Amino acid sequence: MFIGWEGLGFSSWALIGHWYKDDDELSYVGRFGEKLILDKPAWTTPSYAAYRAIATIRFGDMPMLGAIAAIGILGGSLILTPVSGVSAINWSHVISTLGIGGTVALLLAFMFGPYTKSAQVPFNDWLLTAMTGPTSVSALLHSATMVAAGVYIFMRLTESLYAAGVITYPGVEIMYLVTVYVGLLTALLGALFAMMIDERKVILAGSTMSSLGFMMGVTALTPFIPQSPFATINIGQYVVPLAVLVAFSYLIVHALSKATLFLVSGHLIHVTHTRFNMGNLELGRRMKLAFYATLAAAISLGGVPPLAGYWIHAAMDEVATETISVVGYGAYILMLLASLAYVAFLARFTSLNFIKGEVPHVHEEHGKYPLMVAAYVITGTAALAALAIPFVLTPNIIIEAGKDPVVIAIGIVLWVIFVVALIRPRLVI
Repeated sequence: MFIGWEGLGFSSWALIGHWYKDDDELSYVGRFGEKLILDKPAWTTPSYAAYRAIATIRFGDMPMLGAIAAIGILGGSLILTPVSGVSAINWSHVISTLGIGGTVALLLAFMFGPYTKSAQVPFNDWLLTAMTGPTSVSALLHSATMVAAGVYIFMRLTESLYAAGVITYPGVEIMYLVTVYVGLLTALLGALFAMMIDERKVILAGSTMSSLGFMMGVTALTPFIPQSPFATINIGQYVVPLAVLVAFSYLIVHALSKATLFLVSGHLIHVTHTRFNMGNLELGRRMKLAFYATLAAAISLGGVPPLAGYWIHAAMDEVATETISVVGYGAYILMLLASLAYVAFLARFTSLNFIKGEVPHVHEEHGKYPLMVAAYVITGTAALAALAIPFVLTPNIIIEAGKDPVVIAIGIVLWVIFVVALIRPRLVI
């Protein structure tokens, strides 16, 4: 796992810094020539963005490596889940040896890897500047593969602790409570970033940061769900907790939708020769397939009924509601506010590039990139088809959550926000 983890980090560094000569403003992030406070440049070059990415990720990898070594020594194994003839980590021995404080320190050291890899607050800046890489790189590494590795490993860790029966041990719960609020604060801040930024790929980077926060925060609610409704699903020989299942379902929908939006963004940059939002209804008519793919991805991911995102958000609401008595209302409020902001920036992105944006200066013909068009049409359609996921995975839990009157009301509000933001995108600043 860790070798593959490091390989992802190296690949990301190389691909973010693909335009290593820093000689084309179109490959930068931010507005070239503008200044921030203390006369700091408001733009980032590819080479510097690559350095920021590798430095931040390595900052988290070192304590994670130390934690893996400690787990192997104390737990007698490095296997997260038991396999035929091989014992899994003896978490009970690890925890009894270290006590509450030691367990918290060990698990937080391990989580520094996922926190940095998945751009959780306060390690989120590298992901925003990583958009100097080509859009095909962003569509792969920064929506579905590299950044998702952090939350995926956290899901695997959660499964391992749950299977060992130690998920509710006080030291474990403390680390998970910290991660709940780190994740959901990241979800809200990422959505707010995406609402305020006018650069296509950086908007999507902020939204990726937000999605990763949702996945991290929801997974971290696992120990706090009361045992009676602690729904699980059997996948082969494994028992998966409800919160992990919901977060993983969201990961799938996010990967399909965000890859679509990144590829469309790359096409728009080629066509308009600008990294910033620009496009009116005339461009939407000329780029019908791009418009379709963007709209498909936006409504699939935004949580509006009856698409896949709605059912997954409903299950997330169910998980958060079940944990209020232990975690408090803070997690639920953060999740709700992040959901409202998330759907607003998706509609804003769609409108400012295909409906209500500035008149673009079209430099390339739409049909010049048939392979890219085919790719985002396929992934956008797959995002719509992801509606089937909630009906395949424990429909008695996820589907029932979507029938709750409060959740339905929230879904209607999300539709209203989406339509208003489409009509008046500049209201969302």
